[in-house]
Amino acid sequence: MAIDTNKVNYQLNLLDKYYHRLKEKQSISKQEFLKDTDIQAIVERNFQLAIECCLNIGTHLIAALSLECPEDYGTVFLRLAQADIIPAKFGRKLVNMAKFRNLLVHMYWEIDSGKVHYHLKNNLEDFKEFAGHILKFLETLE
Repeated sequence: MAIDTNKVNYQLNLLDKYYHRLKEKQSISKQEFLKDTDIQAIVERNFQLAIECCLNIGTHLIAALSLECPEDYGTVFLRLAQADIIPAKFGRKLVNMAKFRNLLVHMYWEIDSGKVHYHLKNNLEDFKEFAGHILKFLETLE
């Protein structure tokens, strides 16, 4: 299976869209965020979608490059790091992103809105960094 750069670029464009939606909410204070369940829902959903774009890209690259199959979503990022597509330290950091996605999707009743706000304030640039590493990798294929 070859890498479908159109598919990867499509996911990168979606990731950029979700990143910008989150960026629009980044200036909201924690106090305001905790009071507004509509904003919480918007942020949670856009985080989920952005993370899923990263996972979609990762699983596509893993399959196309015949890398070892990941055991779970967190391992997707570790496989990308093992293949030198993303730095190892960054790959380990992104394991937490996958865990955050699982919490948003499967354990939504346990979501700590304070932690969601923390991610909004502190972890958005991980999406840009991830996209940068993927684009750099795609350039090596040309």
